[in-house]
Amino acid sequence: MIKRLELRPSEQRRVLARYLRTLTANCNRAYRELLEVSRVRRGCPFERHLRYKRLDDANELLKLGKKCLDEINRCYALRLAPFSPGDQLVVKTTIPGLPPDPRRYLLLNVEWRRRDEYIYEAHELTKTGTLHKGRYPGALCPSSRISIEKCDQTLPEETRLRADSARRAAAELLEAVLNRGDLAIFSHAKAHIL
Repeated sequence: MIKRLELRPSEQRRVLARYLRTLTANCNRAYRELLEVSRVRRGCPFERHLRYKRLDDANELLKLGKKCLDEINRCYALRLAPFSPGDQLVVKTTIPGLPPDPRRYLLLNVEWRRRDEYIYEAHELTKTGTLHKGRYPGALCPSSRISIEKCDQTLPEETRLRADSARRAAAELLEAVLNRGDLAIFSHAKAHIL
């Protein structure tokens, strides 16, 4: 069996964005056709129901395409960011006149933002290295006002397990989205919602 070469994440984003335009046009076309049929007082009920079904399917496919693009963008941000989930970071303020106030964080995720920017989802650590119980995970936005550096201090077992879990989740996401194009990740999330 011949192994196909997969596109780079940036090329996958471009191809999928182009296909989303096709899905949007298909959805708009199905809506226009449904409106034309529903204006006629007499008509075939089967045709009307089939056109409703076509519009519903087109909407579902468009939503699925948008979710796929969001996941590819997230993978692109994971590759773009200098730090990956599971890393321990030290964040200091670099504004003149303010104390540096260094704080340690455990990096949980990287989220994509417009214009190929990203933010880190991180949980603050205590002095002993455990997850801070009084604080929820928050966003760290790389900017010129803070410096973010990697830290190699030892972590307690519970925190180390959480870091390994974040690393594993990021690796599985990259594999499922970029290499396999697995749509099951969306149906799995849909099953949890129901």
